[in-house]
Formats: sequence, C-alpha cells, structure tokens
Amino acid sequence: MSPQIVDGVFYGADELVASWVKERLGSSGKVSEPFAALGICNRDETGLGAGLIFHSYQDGADVTLTVASEGPVARPRAIARCLSYAFDQLGLRRVSAEIELSNARSIRLAKGLGFVQEGVKRKAAKDGGHVAIMGLLRKDFRLKRYL
Repeated sequence: MSPQIVDGVFYGADELVASWVKERLGSSGKVSEPFAALGICNRDETGLGAGLIFHSYQDGADVTLTVASEGPVARPRAIARCLSYAFDQLGLRRVSAEIELSNARSIRLAKGLGFVQEGVKRKAAKDGGHVAIMGLLRKDFRLKRYL
C-alpha cells in the first residue's frame, strides 16, 4: 500500500510514523516488532500531529497502543478511526494503552472512546509519576460518538 491520507489519517507509512512517535517519546517509546502505525495529520495537513503504533500482538486477542502527539490532538474522530483499524482490520478483541496519570486530557479522551482504567503502574512514568493501565474491548468501543 502506498502512503495516502484519508480524512486526516495517514496510512501506509508505518516506519515513518513509528520513527516520528519514538523520537517524541524517547526511551519511553519502546515498541516491539511487528507493528502497524497510523498517523494523524495536523489541522492544516502539512505534517503529523499524532502517531499511533499498534504493537505487542497477543494471538489476535490484544495489542498495545503507543501514542505521541504534538500538542493537543484536535482530531478525536481520526483517533477513533485508527482504533477502528485495530478491531476491523487486525481483528482484535481489545486494545491496551498506558497513559501518564498527569495527562488528564488524554485519559478523558481515552475514556470517551470507551477505554476503562484497569490499574495503575506506580512510579512508571519517565518523570517518576504514575501511569494508568487502560483497556478497550471491541464491545465497548464508541466509534459512532465521533462520526
């Protein structure tokens, strides 16, 4: 698949998007192979505003989601479509994510998409703060809210 942008989502450039995400996350951006990555264009579509990497597949049941963004992501609809990719294209039952508890905006967005906080990893953030362990089941995914 050649790279293309559809409704603000950048498909077909896994390596480029993954590099962009890892650059922003530094040592906390550990991603295992194989992976799939999708980008979200910034508002004027001149570059990436966010990148999502799906990695650490577990027998078609679960995948870990790693996300980085440049400032607030103003495209929750695009994020919802990226999550839809995990369920519809990868056929997964759930998506797991870890979000620093100090990042209230991201936690609010995740909960709006249907993620549930399943636990806390104490002192796991790069600044020594805590990290929320979030999970999203296919049945709880709220795509229609963003369409």
